Amino acid sequence: MSVGKSKEKQNEIKREDHTPSKSAISWPLTIFASSFMGIFFGLAFYKSHVFEPQIIRGQFLFQRFIMLKVFFGAMGTGALLLAFLSGRTKKFHNARELWRPTASTRGYWTGPALGGFGLGVGMAISGACPGMVLAAWGADTPDCTYTIFGGLLGALVYGMNAELIQRKILDRGPKGPCSKEYADEVVGISYSKLATGLGIVCLLGCVVLEQLVPWKEEVPSRLSEAMNRPSCKLGLSFDPWECPAWPPSLAGCLVGS
Repeated sequence: MSVGKSKEKQNEIKREDHTPSKSAISWPLTIFASSFMGIFFGLAFYKSHVFEPQIIRGQFLFQRFIMLKVFFGAMGTGALLLAFLSGRTKKFHNARELWRPTASTRGYWTGPALGGFGLGVGMAISGACPGMVLAAWGADTPDCTYTIFGGLLGALVYGMNAELIQRKILDRGPKGPCSKEYADEVVGISYSKLATGLGIVCLLGCVVLEQLVPWKEEVPSRLSEAMNRPSCKLGLSFDPWECPAWPPSLAGCLVGS
C-alpha cells in the first residue's frame, strides 16, 4: 500500500470516527472516564515505585527488576485484552489503519533504533520515564521538575521542526526489515492469536522474575521496615492502602488493563 493511499484511508477513517451518532460518547463522560483511568494508572505506578530514579537506573544496570516486572505485567494484560477486543469492534481495526501511514514513513534505523537509543540514554541519565514523570512529580521525587521541563522543551523543539526532522532524518534509510507494518501480517497469523501468545509469554516472564528476584527485596530501602508489617503480607491480611508498595507485576497488570 503506497503512502498516498494510506493517507487517503487514514482521512476516510477519521471522517467515519467523527460522524455524529446517537451512540457517541458525550464529552463529560469522556472526561470522567479519562480522569478515572488516569487516577487508577497513577496509583498503580505510585504503589509499584517504578518511577523512582534508583529503580529506573537499577533496571538499566540489571540490578533491580521492578521496572521489567511492571512492563511485562502491563504488556501481558494489555495484549490479552486487545486480543479479545480485536475481533469484536471496528474501532480496533480503524486504530491500526490510522497508525499504518506513520509506521510506513519511518526509517528503521532513523526511527525506532535512533529513537529508542535516545529514549534509553535520557532515561538512564535522568532516572525518569516520560510515561511516569507525572506520578514522580505527585510523589515529590527529587529533580523530577527538570525532567518535565526537559520533556516539554523536547516536544516544542520537535513540533517546530517536525517537517525538517521528517525530511532530513526519518525519511532516510530502509523502512524496516520487511514490507509489512504489523507482525501478524508478516508471520501470517491472526492478531488475536499472536497477541494472546505475546500476553502469555509476558505474564510467564513476570512469574519467572518473581521467582528469581522476590519483589520485597527490590523495594526502596526506606520501606524495608514497613514491608514486614502484616498488611504487606500477600493473602487475606494484605491491605493495599496501608502497605506502601504493591507487587510490581500486579501493578503492571492493573496498568495494562
